[in-house]
Amino acid sequence: MIDFIDKTEEQSGTPINRKNMMGIQGFTNKSIIFEDDGSVTEEFENGEKLNTKVNNFADITQTFFGQKNITKDLFVVGNSIREEVK
Repeated sequence: MIDFIDKTEEQSGTPINRKNMMGIQGFTNKSIIFEDDGSVTEEFENGEKLNTKVNNFADITQTFFGQKNITKDLFVVGNSIREEVK
């Protein structure tokens, strides 16, 4: 199967196989760690991590640590959620 090359072209792409496709759907091996600061860290078998921290009821920050670090802030505004990816 052909690799997908993201728009940044910083890497050669991601192999398209059953394991990666199941991972996209949330079915992957991981450890979930409840941190002392109240955040939750998901650690995947490839060493990548996703940290989720609830800053207050209406403000959540998720940070993905992998080949490229990505931060996403979620804000509850009325009856909707606004997401900002940095």
